[in-house]
Amino acid sequence: MNFLLCQAILALIARLWGKEKTAFCFSVLFPNRILYAATVFFALLLAWLFNAEYQIFCRPVAWVYCLMLPSWTILVLFPWLPDGTTARVWKGVFWGWMGFVHLYLILFAGVTCLAGTLALGLICTLFFVAWRKYAPMPVFGAAPVVFFLPAFCFFFPYFVAVAGGMYLKQTGHRNARAACVITFFALTAVGFFFTLKLKALAEHFGNNANGAMQQYSTSFPNRYYLELLLGEDIRYHSREMIGIDGWRAPLHDPVLGFARLFWKEPLRSPAHGVNYYEAKKQWYQTAFPGHLVAPDCRCAKNERLLGL
Repeated sequence: MNFLLCQAILALIARLWGKEKTAFCFSVLFPNRILYAATVFFALLLAWLFNAEYQIFCRPVAWVYCLMLPSWTILVLFPWLPDGTTARVWKGVFWGWMGFVHLYLILFAGVTCLAGTLALGLICTLFFVAWRKYAPMPVFGAAPVVFFLPAFCFFFPYFVAVAGGMYLKQTGHRNARAACVITFFALTAVGFFFTLKLKALAEHFGNNANGAMQQYSTSFPNRYYLELLLGEDIRYHSREMIGIDGWRAPLHDPVLGFARLFWKEPLRSPAHGVNYYEAKKQWYQTAFPGHLVAPDCRCAKNERLLGL
């Protein structure tokens, strides 16, 4: 019902506003700024509502919301932002940041989800190519098409990549492009820095669990690294996006998620013969006695996509 309501609103906007006479950064895709903003907003809203029901991507930790809510607000309002020389550089930084975030989402989703998304993408691409060839309206002027908004939600990370590339190509500003590339690779370097820190802690923990917990539980950021590793699989989900039936860890911290894209070895301890999850809970309670070990979530009920 939510999808149908939002789709009807988009169809009404496309009908009332029509095509803008003045071109803007995404004119090739959208006939007007209002339809662009409404489409992006509804896609984000519906993705959030859908994830709250089916818990596909787990619940992001608080600091992720603090970063992404302003970022997605900027994305919605992007066509109205100033376009001076300095503003273009900051826009390049913004697209570098958004490109990094949404590439991470694509990689974290795993091969299974990626294959399904690409198959759906091929169908939608063929439709959009035909629309561009035979219809005078921009691609996303096709708002009344029933599969448009659900498909757009699934393709949102890819759309961000395409939109960023389109803007940087149109702006023709070398500093903006350089800012985008530098931001992307700087964030990648930060991700690998955290990966190395977590890997070093895991090796220390495997040799001397008690010593590692005493050393790393006293100060930030070591305490943060220890909490991520001990909370993995009981608090933090760091594997493929869609898992098997049954309970799974409900929270998502991208620092751990990024590390697990490149570092697969599980956390080990000198103590053998103990159930992995029970051992993790004991370690976690020892190091963080005031924290809830396993927050409640809806994963056990609706973990699979669409309940299939």
